[in-house]
Amino acid sequence: MKYACIEENRGDVTVVKLCRWLAVSRSGYYKWRRRGTSDREMRKLAAEKALIATFTKFKARYGSPRLVRELNSDGIACSENHVAKLMTENGLKARNGKG
Repeated sequence: MKYACIEENRGDVTVVKLCRWLAVSRSGYYKWRRRGTSDREMRKLAAEKALIATFTKFKARYGSPRLVRELNSDGIACSENHVAKLMTENGLKARNGKG
């Protein structure tokens, strides 16, 4: 979180000052910039992509419980809470079947 703040403001203020203000080392910040995407983030992005595809496949009628069953049957391990959080982050909401 601190490193992201430095990245966001590094054009306005020097990296040295930002690191000092946030009590982090410059070498730690530059190491954070060089590192690649973590395995956890890659899994989250894959699950998010599959979630959106499944959501649109079922015409926005499935909520998180049904989407979890579909994703798990497709081999993507996820929980209902994780799917609900991803749906909220992406602005996905299941339509009501009535009305």
